[in-house]
Amino acid sequence: MIILRQKNNSRTFDPLPNPFSIPIEWIGKYDKITIRVDYTKRYFKEIQLFGEVERKLIKSYIKDLKAGYYYIDGPSGGVTHYLSKKSKPDQFHRMTKDINISDRFDYLVYPPELNEKDREVIIPIKIQSLKDHNIAGQGLYSDTEEN
Repeated sequence: MIILRQKNNSRTFDPLPNPFSIPIEWIGKYDKITIRVDYTKRYFKEIQLFGEVERKLIKSYIKDLKAGYYYIDGPSGGVTHYLSKKSKPDQFHRMTKDINISDRFDYLVYPPELNEKDREVIIPIKIQSLKDHNIAGQGLYSDTEEN
């Protein structure tokens, strides 16, 4: 007798990190908070490899990041994941959003910076890569392996 078992395709993800906080001693030293999104050279190479529909989705993810949706899913969707083992929690949080079944929108969130001259807190975010489950300089990762 052959018994067929249903494969468990459920994935477990790291809990989202506590967002970097603005130090209390900065109170009164800033009037605005700005989210600054930067891009790697790899991003500019990889964006060209996508079709129109996926490019539009990627651009909407960037718009969501700039609107403050960097730790949670934004209006454009995209399941947000935290890769704890590919992060340095005191230096950066590595986050991803799904582009399609195999490609991930991979970005780093850094601690806030204070620009006292302009009375501004800057939240730096750097988009790393778009193709595959790829960590620039570290190779591929997988949703099924421990990240």
